[in-house]
Parts: sequence; structure tokens; C-alpha cells
Amino acid sequence: MHKLRGVKIGENVFIGDDVYIENEYPELVEIQSNASIALKSVLIAHSFGLGQIVVESEASISAGVLIVASANRKVTIGENSVIAPGAIITKSVPRNTYVAAPASIATYRITNPLNFSSREDFMKGLVPLKRGPKN
Repeated sequence: MHKLRGVKIGENVFIGDDVYIENEYPELVEIQSNASIALKSVLIAHSFGLGQIVVESEASISAGVLIVASANRKVTIGENSVIAPGAIITKSVPRNTYVAAPASIATYRITNPLNFSSREDFMKGLVPLKRGPKN
């Protein structure tokens, strides 16, 4: 149904129950191949004007995530990234990144996103991002 409304959707995409994908401007949302969006997540591509949301390939959006793109802003969920349940995303997330909730900024890099068989293996593969000195 989402494709018929104008959402750009690649192959092998999973969209869970009760997922809200931009109703007024569905053409502003792109979900690339092998991405997944769990139940009760919300993708809104207009807030104070039109923006754009891109969920790149192999990205995984957990349950209850809110992604909002404000006017003239493109919010991208990077390839192989994982967004934890309940996170609120208003800025782009780099590829191979795990974003915990509450989401302040991506804090971990996923070392091998496709090679884990359990949540414990996944968590062991997270490496803290190095941060520069504060200005």
C-alpha cells in the first residue's frame, strides 16, 4: 500500500504493524532494500515545511521510533544502522551506527553489522565513537 501512495520502497523491506509513514507527502520518504521498520514507528517528513526521510539499505528501526524531518532537512538513517526502541530522531544517523534511546547523538559504531546471531553478540560488537575536545 505504501508504494501505491508514493513512498519509494526497495526490495525485501519489512514494515511492521501500525507504522505511520508520512501521509500528506509520501513521496518524501524512501526506504531502501533490506531495511526494516518495527511496529508503531512514525516517519514524518514535514515539520514547519517539507523535508525528506531516507532509510538506507540494511537499516533497522526498532519499535516506537519517531523520525521527523523539518523544513529543508534531509534525515538519513545510514546503511546498516540500528535505532533502539523509543528513540526520537531529528538529525541524520551515520552508517554502521547504533543509536540508543533517548537519542542525543550516535555514540557507537557497529563493527560488523551483518555478523551477529544474538543481541549479546551485537552489543559486544559496538565500539564507542571517539569524540574530539569540546569547544
